[in-house]
Amino acid sequence: MLSYLERKAQPSDSDDEDGAPAAAPRRQLHEQRGKMDLLPPADHSSRAYAEFNKCFYVAAHAEVRGMSEEEVDAYRHELNVTCAGFDVPRPIKRFEHAGLDATLMAALRRRGYESPTPIQCAALPVALSGRDLIGIAKTGSGKTAAYLLPLLTHVMDQPELQKGDGPIGVIIAPTHELAEQIVTEGRKFAKGFGVRVMGAYG
Repeated sequence: MLSYLERKAQPSDSDDEDGAPAAAPRRQLHEQRGKMDLLPPADHSSRAYAEFNKCFYVAAHAEVRGMSEEEVDAYRHELNVTCAGFDVPRPIKRFEHAGLDATLMAALRRRGYESPTPIQCAALPVALSGRDLIGIAKTGSGKTAAYLLPLLTHVMDQPELQKGDGPIGVIIAPTHELAEQIVTEGRKFAKGFGVRVMGAYG
């Protein structure tokens, strides 16, 4: 496949000197796309992977655990949060309820995070439990921190990387601008751990 710069260098769709449409570059690009080699599927059964911890949310805080089911439902209604799934962890009320590392708590205080947003209240217990999660919320609702905090918690529990290892965590974003925002936010939280956050843009 042609890179962005190479595509930009190709002739445009305008007519050439003879008055004929310049369709050849587009046809060549289409043919090259069809010839791309796919990665072979990985056979995970033949590999021995090291054990790792996925659950960092062992038990709900006493304040959360003490709520009745009716109070949990009322709290989710107050947060305007709808949850679906099997045995979904109860939403937290304060960052302290998530059991986050002291370094992350200090980073939250430095950045002016006083209390979790609705998406963070619902998502942090789920992600810290090592469960799959799909969270939908509007822009500016705190989604990035809702997955960055659990991600860094998981990263810091892994053995230290050796030369040639890595990365431990990968975040995929749909746009260049959003990827840059995630890198900026990620560096704020990762700095205290000495974790390097990098962006790779297509």
